[in-house]
Amino acid sequence: MDVVAPLQNWIMQKIPDLKIREWKMVESGWDNLIIVINHEWIVRFPRTKRIQKNLLSEKQLLDQIKKPLQKRSIEVPSYQLIYDASDHFPTCCYYPLIQGSPLHPDLYKNILTTSSNRKQIARTLGDFLAVIHSFNNQNLQGFSLEKPHTKAYWQAHWREIQTKIYPLLPYGEQQKVTHLFKNFLVNWDIDALPAVLIHGDLSYHHILFSKEKQKITGIIDFGDSQIGDPAYDFSGIYWDYGEAFFNDAFQRYCQHSFSYSTNDLYHRVVSFYGKRPIFHEILYALENQSTNKWKQKLHELRKSLL
Repeated sequence: MDVVAPLQNWIMQKIPDLKIREWKMVESGWDNLIIVINHEWIVRFPRTKRIQKNLLSEKQLLDQIKKPLQKRSIEVPSYQLIYDASDHFPTCCYYPLIQGSPLHPDLYKNILTTSSNRKQIARTLGDFLAVIHSFNNQNLQGFSLEKPHTKAYWQAHWREIQTKIYPLLPYGEQQKVTHLFKNFLVNWDIDALPAVLIHGDLSYHHILFSKEKQKITGIIDFGDSQIGDPAYDFSGIYWDYGEAFFNDAFQRYCQHSFSYSTNDLYHRVVSFYGKRPIFHEILYALENQSTNKWKQKLHELRKSLL
């Protein structure tokens, strides 16, 4: 069934000033269907009701953080919401395209030819996280931001890993994963960890990079923004780009002032959060019955446990 023509007609009805010359649909995202129009506009359709409900608070949040980030030459999306008469929540959003490509680890390794460029990119990410982690929680009370990463959440996450991933691992590697989670759950009072505004999904997919300018141009997809442990936001940076890059970003981060211990934050990243993303990727691939993908990700996990 062709869904493109009806979708194009719907968008043209909702945005009558938009003349569609080129159209590209990106279906690889976990949470959203993305449509790129004329290489100028992004239209983003949430895949689930949860993501759809978050669109309004996401827009409100972006409106708040936009100016402080622009002072550091970091762009974030400027959402316009589109409603359908049959729904109380926004159906989708659209915004001007931020120039750049996702900073894939391979791009990071191959394009960034000097250590000074790599350090500057790491520092930009350190500044970005410092800005959003410094927002006063009292100013965010109307944004419906959740605090999902409780001790109960991590215990349930570990049980799911034991059920679905442990059978794919030799016993010795199961024990290493057990050690990883036990240390985190025992060594930290999780429900008493610092609780600040976090991006919630700062992986390479959401970091836009200009090859021409050799700089980060923007950060996108704030649909998982929440109140949580600031160390969590370094997960993707550590996993995607390695410990040396993380250290550069972290050193820049520490040049800002915080009410919590950045030394403790560092230890939570290197001992637990930095290894967290791969488990989500394997579980997602298993859920979607993507055999090649979960085998690839399982290999990456086993390599990281050596």
